[in-house]
Amino acid sequence: MILSLLSLITAAPASDFKPTASALSAANYTLCEEDAEAAVKKSGEGARIPSWEACLARAEASGDADFLSMVQGTLAILRFEQRYGQLREGDPIRYARTLLATVAQDPDAQLPMATIREQWLVLIGDHEARNNIPLRQVSVRILSAPDLSDEERAAMDAYLRRYAVSSGFKAPEGYSAEAADSDVFVQCTVAARSGTLGDSQRATLYEEVFTISAPSVRYKKRGTRGEGIEVSGRADYVERPAARDQAMDAAASAFADELLLRVIGELFATWEI
Repeated sequence: MILSLLSLITAAPASDFKPTASALSAANYTLCEEDAEAAVKKSGEGARIPSWEACLARAEASGDADFLSMVQGTLAILRFEQRYGQLREGDPIRYARTLLATVAQDPDAQLPMATIREQWLVLIGDHEARNNIPLRQVSVRILSAPDLSDEERAAMDAYLRRYAVSSGFKAPEGYSAEAADSDVFVQCTVAARSGTLGDSQRATLYEEVFTISAPSVRYKKRGTRGEGIEVSGRADYVERPAARDQAMDAAASAFADELLLRVIGELFATWEI
């Protein structure tokens, strides 16, 4: 099974990583950066990975999931670059294929989602490489969304297609004639849960959670089916409509990430690294 990866770190050299997380997580991560740079200054580039490994031990002991994910992603990039970094400039398409194959074949890769997406876009941005990728158009159909108004259902459909397009796929409307020719089909349901946060001393916050579930991913032209997807997006805000919109956006973004991982797994599961 492909590991679900958090998009907390941008695809760049380790010194350029600026993940988004809580203030405490970010502060802890910055200390690790400073320690790593100090170690490199003192002992050379070979000290960078051992410094981050020491930081990983601290992150594991901290109980801070965001901090841990950030450090794991940084180490994953550093280790991958140590082995394959020379390809980035010399043969960027092979570098992209190697990274995507690593994601598909190694459940412990822990490469950040932003890096995966970046290299996927590098690959499909190359004309020759793109012509050799058979899974380019996706159709995502919402079968059931009892908790959503008609307007919200249309908004969710638009979010799903927008994020699929941002991942480099063609994404026609789910029930259009063009969608019938898609390479990848996903049928999903959408559920919503509402609540409130706060007390008499504070303003009420409306909490909204949207869950998108798909039992499988169908690769039509290959005649195969892949593992299903279930993700949730959560938001809270002082106005319920805004909270619902933000939660829908977050759920659709997470769904697009997981769909991209499934497609990468289908394409690169047996590609020789």
